Amino acid sequence: MCESFGSNDKTKWITLCKAITQWNTAKNVWQARCSVVAFANLAKENKYTSLLLESSKKLIKKEELFAKTAVGWILRKYQKPMKKLL
Repeated sequence: MCESFGSNDKTKWITLCKAITQWNTAKNVWQARCSVVAFANLAKENKYTSLLLESSKKLIKKEELFAKTAVGWILRKYQKPMKKLL
């Protein structure tokens, strides 16, 4: 998602990605869920894994089922690229 905007300014997009991952503490479960789901298409590229893992650690602690399923889905998508980390 963060690189789909077509800009060469990587600093700008890293800042945006960090902002998105901070949504993991949002009260709205759908916004919190987006803190990891937004990165699903980047799984094959193995990008932003540290941001994703930190966000997932916080999101998995939420009570809502859809927050937990988002983490499971993302970890499954990143399974091959992050084999050493998982």
